[in-house]
Amino acid sequence: MAGASLTKAAWYWNRISAMSVAEIIHRAIEAAKRRLDRRASSARQGLAQSRANIPLPTLPGLRERFDAWDIPANLMAEWRRLAERAIDGHFTFLGQDWPECPLERRWHLDPTTGRAWPSDRFCFDIDYRHTSQFGDVKYVWEINRLQYLQPIAALAGKQRDPALARFCIAQIESWIDCNPPYQGVSWGSGIEIALRAVSIVIVGSFVAEQVSDAEREKIVGTLAAMARWLERYPSLFSSANNHRVAEGLGLFAIGALTPGLDGAERWKRTGWTILCEAAERQILADGVGAEQTVTYTAVVLEMLLLGCHLARAVGIPIPPLYLDRLARGGEWLRWLTDAAGNQPRIGDDDDASVVGIDGDSESHTRSVMACIAALLGRAELVPPGLELDFRQGAMGIPPAPAPGPLGIRTFELGGYTVGRWKGPAGDALLAIDHGYLGYLAIAAHGHADALAIWLHIGGQPVLVDAGTYLYHSGGKWRSHFRGTAAHNTLRVEQADSSTISGPFNWSQKAVARLVSVEERDGGWSIEAEQDGYRKRFGVVHRRRVDVAEAHGVRIADSLIGSSRRSVEIGFLIHPSLAVTRRGDTIEIAKDQRTILRFRSGGPLECIVGEPGSTDGGWYSHYFGAIEPTHRIVLRGTLGPGQTNICSLDLIDLDP
Repeated sequence: MAGASLTKAAWYWNRISAMSVAEIIHRAIEAAKRRLDRRASSARQGLAQSRANIPLPTLPGLRERFDAWDIPANLMAEWRRLAERAIDGHFTFLGQDWPECPLERRWHLDPTTGRAWPSDRFCFDIDYRHTSQFGDVKYVWEINRLQYLQPIAALAGKQRDPALARFCIAQIESWIDCNPPYQGVSWGSGIEIALRAVSIVIVGSFVAEQVSDAEREKIVGTLAAMARWLERYPSLFSSANNHRVAEGLGLFAIGALTPGLDGAERWKRTGWTILCEAAERQILADGVGAEQTVTYTAVVLEMLLLGCHLARAVGIPIPPLYLDRLARGGEWLRWLTDAAGNQPRIGDDDDASVVGIDGDSESHTRSVMACIAALLGRAELVPPGLELDFRQGAMGIPPAPAPGPLGIRTFELGGYTVGRWKGPAGDALLAIDHGYLGYLAIAAHGHADALAIWLHIGGQPVLVDAGTYLYHSGGKWRSHFRGTAAHNTLRVEQADSSTISGPFNWSQKAVARLVSVEERDGGWSIEAEQDGYRKRFGVVHRRRVDVAEAHGVRIADSLIGSSRRSVEIGFLIHPSLAVTRRGDTIEIAKDQRTILRFRSGGPLECIVGEPGSTDGGWYSHYFGAIEPTHRIVLRGTLGPGQTNICSLDLIDLDP
């Protein structure tokens, strides 16, 4: 108990240390609002307004688009299976199966612990950040987003199935009855409230004719309470990341689609302003997501896409900058998408989405790219490996794909260089990170991955990021997956390049910079450095990557400074690949065919860390999943003038 209290106190100290004076004042005002709302009745929180003549909000044209769409048979079958499982009370999210239980208990149940989060407490009194007794709050939030109902409702509308429509309505009504405003963990976060509101609107668009007047008033009243919450507790200052975008989308949707509610015009105006600001701030001018994570970039783009479609439907003109950032974000994701449709897992990844549900982060990112391509008519942004899903029905079927990019491109603002070429083992993709740690003061979703590289060969991830695994309940695992040892880069004296000071905070941030990029016939080179170890150990890490497209990759690591330091360079291998050491060469094979030979030359000892061993690595393919994998480790000391060189030879699969 004492240890938990100290951990909580340390979190608050580190969190406050990252705040400006203006943010501290904002937080104090917010705390006062919470004290007032703890004593307020539900009527004061927005439920008392008469809603007798306010229609159920629906997305204009959504039902008609699905009616006109010749939905693929496999997709219809997938929705039927989802509906059958949901009706039987079977739910699987984030790799976890929910235990069978009464519906009213399901909304608060954690599937990993079998314990229920408090349902009768004021939402801000539930400390989901610093307790693990109920599990990771991400799980209970996932089912409470109600996103699983979106394709079920679409199926009900497409097949004109009133029983299925009634099932969706009953699920929403149960949620409302079991989660009164400001009560329980589902009211504790703006992004959760906003995404739930979007789900309710989408579901209502397909089943509106089956909703009774009493149900309609209940739903509209709950949406009003949600809008008032979002307006009252905005994510500002160091919290104004993807949460703020979701809040803007929620306010915009509720305000634009329920004009009869008091405050609706203000919510509409505020929400649209937030979305327009987010387009500029959270998607950089080169297309990289400001949060330094691929999947959160896709989620933010998805929110902006839905906001764009809604704005057009209600007659709001779209600023050119808004459309430009959608295009540039799509280009960034396309450069990072390999021949099979996979992307490197950079930064945090919690499998989030807005419209529909997805099997994994890669399919979600591909789907979002396809929606951007459909909106803008950009065939070159359509990714390989795309399978049409609910999101395309809602936001547009893309054109036939055009060939993807080749060559090298540097995204200077975001801090990445990506090279793509046709190698002997198939299309190759290599990315290197020379950017900043993360967005805003706390860099919440960034990882200590300065100068890390990612390598995909023939649509197969080879040198990979470890992933995310868990958030609030992760403890030491959360630190591991964010730490430098979980990324393909160098550590000094067993320290992280940026210093972790909480699950979503940092006390010291490495600054990386691009030194040079050189292109030549048949290849290219890049050199970059980062200062994360300079203050503590008096050295700067410099990395040079040379690519000869017909042969492979050469990686040279050195320390700039006057002192000799203990170092470790790690390379995490995708768990689907076999790793075998043959003398001085390490062979990496796919389906018993060697695709890469790894050799190290220099002062460092080369070790193959077997899965599950001390030197082995850990990989998380999706939130909550973890498995051991191989990790190549180079360990020893580097001093002035010394360089360790690694050669990665790409092997022809069909010699």
